[in-house]
Amino acid sequence: MNTLLLSSSSAASDVYKRQEHPVAIRVPATEVISCGEPVDSDYSILNRYKVTHRGSKVAIVALGSFYGLGQSVASLLKEKENIDATLINPRYITGIDSELMNELKADHELVITLEDGVLDGGFGEKISRYYGTSDMKVLNYGAKKEFVDRYDLQEFLRANHLTDEQIVEDIFAIAYGIALGKFVQKEYLEKLSSWIVENVYSEEGLFKYENSAIRYYCKGIVKIAISKGLCDAECEKRISEKYIRKSSFMPAYKDSFDSKRLSGYGPIYYDLARYVLCDHLDRFFCINYKTREYLRETEKFIEKYKKEYDVDMLAPEGLIISIAFQYLLNQGWDEKIFWECEDKNNLGIDICIRNTYMRSTHGAKSKVMTVAEKYVWCVKHRMEAVFASQLQYNYYGQGVRYISDYYEIDDFTNTYQDYVNSRYTKIEDKWIHTDQMVKTPYKEFFAENIEKWMKKKDTPDFTVWLGEKTDARILYAYTNIVNEVLGIEEAIWISSGIVKNNDFEKLIAEVNVYSEERSELLNVAEFHSYVETCGFYTPQEVCAVQSVKEANESINIGNEKNVIQVYKLVATCLSEHIENIEKTFYLPSRIARILTGITYGDGYEYINDNNEVVCKYSDVSKGENNQQECLQINSHILESSLKENDYRMFWVFRVYRSPSSKAYELYGNDITHDTDRSYIVWFDEEKSRYIELKEIEPVIAENNNDYVLKVKSLYDRLDD
Repeated sequence: MNTLLLSSSSAASDVYKRQEHPVAIRVPATEVISCGEPVDSDYSILNRYKVTHRGSKVAIVALGSFYGLGQSVASLLKEKENIDATLINPRYITGIDSELMNELKADHELVITLEDGVLDGGFGEKISRYYGTSDMKVLNYGAKKEFVDRYDLQEFLRANHLTDEQIVEDIFAIAYGIALGKFVQKEYLEKLSSWIVENVYSEEGLFKYENSAIRYYCKGIVKIAISKGLCDAECEKRISEKYIRKSSFMPAYKDSFDSKRLSGYGPIYYDLARYVLCDHLDRFFCINYKTREYLRETEKFIEKYKKEYDVDMLAPEGLIISIAFQYLLNQGWDEKIFWECEDKNNLGIDICIRNTYMRSTHGAKSKVMTVAEKYVWCVKHRMEAVFASQLQYNYYGQGVRYISDYYEIDDFTNTYQDYVNSRYTKIEDKWIHTDQMVKTPYKEFFAENIEKWMKKKDTPDFTVWLGEKTDARILYAYTNIVNEVLGIEEAIWISSGIVKNNDFEKLIAEVNVYSEERSELLNVAEFHSYVETCGFYTPQEVCAVQSVKEANESINIGNEKNVIQVYKLVATCLSEHIENIEKTFYLPSRIARILTGITYGDGYEYINDNNEVVCKYSDVSKGENNQQECLQINSHILESSLKENDYRMFWVFRVYRSPSSKAYELYGNDITHDTDRSYIVWFDEEKSRYIELKEIEPVIAENNNDYVLKVKSLYDRLDD
């Protein structure tokens, strides 16, 4: 049976007369939309959708009574994003118009489905499944699978993310995800970035799109376009300029001015009030630490609210919570509907959600959010934009200044990285060189044997690990292997760097001479650069959006007269991850990406403009103890570039040995805790050479006027 959606009695009558196929007629529960066009009377050709407006890029497939919502979304996209979306009335619930769906592939990148039913097993999932093997992106909107008895329709739609504004915001995030993709079309980037510069970064646009998340996505899209040479210098200037120092006035709820971050107000309880809002946003309310008074601009901002609401005292935390609560009310949040808890037979929606699902703490988003929690996150982004336009931000330990980009202060979802993470969780990586570890001639589990192995001054086979004659070269690796049979455990860290050729011998001569930055060589696990953010940032964004800026890129070895600049070849970023909640990714550093031409990276593969895989990351684990992370780069591409640019490569190598947990249980404090040795390694005439790095401490001169460094020669150069 085919299910057909009809809103006209004459159309229903026509269908009734037809005998070719059984038909079910659905009666809409919401307002019926009349388009004024003649109703088709011939439905003998099954599953033929009707295109009511032909556009490009985005297609909206609006089912049944949600066709009106589709019209509204299309109108908003045209008005706010200048996107001329195709609007489709599918008419048939159970079948797919494969001819039309294939047609859309030619000039569309995103299909949105809207349905007034359950998403699980619904109409939208059919469309997603149809496009599953193609590059088409699909967004499904509908209701979650639950039994709903009596409800307010508008509140139900809002709670299920089915309101116009929410859908448009999601499209901004999707647009950013598409821009970060491996095969993003240049035409897409060029047109979209041009529109963003003219509309979002105009003075009017900065008021219209007063939302940190939207501005973050937009700025990222333009930066990607700039990196690909699709935007001129004027575009870069527009998005680089500081945000205007004026902004909208956000109304506040006066009765909650006395709110505290620990008590909150109404549904904005402890975690939302403290971790999501106050602990984060009150860093905009900066104090001059000499006078213990607010900065002038901060004082002016607070005075506006004191004057508007006729109050003598107003603390930042009370103001923040009050603005947030008023925002909830403006969005339609109602205490009776959402927060009622006295009548056990008529509990509020948010109370039911809160009592049913586990809430997140310490500023994390709950997997199932209350309506209030969801809008608290929305208003947080709004306040970030409003505050940043007028107030300086306190970077603890790094001074007070206006922000230049929202990634400095908040985390934002990267939808494409989520997709990449889910794909790579199914790929099994191979272990590398683990046969080199926990090797011992002692075959029995005795404390004496464990101690002998730990203290044995054998060195790793660096040639095997670092692969002088292989196609892949390790940039970074961490491996931990436990041998419970013999009671031993071994961990190895490897990282890498480069120096100019004429500085290499100087580096080798200085590696065991004390300097403050030399300690980074010994701390192999953290011998890397990073992007300065407040939290999560994905590998894609490091490569495509913030490719020109990394912190801690290099260190200086030696004294003032003989400074050797050492560049790190490894960078890290902390990202959200579906399975692990969060994950540290290791990737080629900025200088490594420049040298090898890397322009795209998703945390697992890094490619150049020729679509060559230059670098790969793997993550293997078995059980609780045995694990390995490894970042390997194409040795031919790297070596060619190093030679061309007059650089020489080296590795820092750390070996940590300890008894296993089982050995500790048996022998306790009667056994040596651990041994820890580090090396600097390089290749010379196809042979690995190394120096062991020693712990060196400065000696203070007797007069205490300054520090005099007395260093002995604590190393022997060893040839392998």
